[in-house]
Amino acid sequence: MGNYKGFGDNKFIPNLPKEKLHTLLMKSEAWKQDPAKMEFLWAEVGELLYSLKDNEKHLGFPPKGITTYFSKNCTEMDSELVSSVLKEKNMEAYITRVLKKVATEAGDADRYDIRHASVLTTEDKEWKEVMGCDRLKSNVICFTRGDYSELLRLTVECLKKAEEHAANSNQKKMLEKYVESFTVGSLAAHKDGSRFWIRDKGPSVESYIGFIETYRDPAGMRGEFEGFVAVVNKSQSEKFASLVSSAENWNKHSKL
Repeated sequence: MGNYKGFGDNKFIPNLPKEKLHTLLMKSEAWKQDPAKMEFLWAEVGELLYSLKDNEKHLGFPPKGITTYFSKNCTEMDSELVSSVLKEKNMEAYITRVLKKVATEAGDADRYDIRHASVLTTEDKEWKEVMGCDRLKSNVICFTRGDYSELLRLTVECLKKAEEHAANSNQKKMLEKYVESFTVGSLAAHKDGSRFWIRDKGPSVESYIGFIETYRDPAGMRGEFEGFVAVVNKSQSEKFASLVSSAENWNKHSKL
């Protein structure tokens, strides 16, 4: 979602003029390697990065806010409609976006695409259980997949390489489940991977990746894709462990 605060959802802009940021980017190694592509990317985001239009100042439903979890023509009422469909089907929205296509002719129905993030597309044959369209009153609700397909394909390739360096079976099974989740668009597979993550006690190197936190979705249902790698500082961890274990003794001397 770009330059919006993780908590508070307000937009912030760089603390230097746009022209100076452009100049700084031109000095980067990426710009030297592919100036045409970098210039194209800057043209795509430069204005938006600094724009402070009323509807761009904070995350939320259009027309008062901005979000990429829903297409620009979606409102809070559209979100409520989609939520009711998901509830009826006992489905969660973590790995989805909603794109609305408004009917252009009389008698046609508005169409809502609930797009699952996955490498595989709707046309692929594997794991098609949730794909398809339903009629709901004057609307058509379609479950599709393949959102962010190319980006997730690269992610899957890297996760498969990471499997070769797993420290134990829990880490390996965790990565396998994440690969399955991102490939077919299965939230259940990611939850299974998270269970293996929990079982991996006290790793020296810890990692997690996926559509996780939901606080940036104005409906509070869709996960933001993120990942982290953490390396344990053993000496500092031992000090904290010692502090925790002696907490009871410290409490005896506390005046509070």
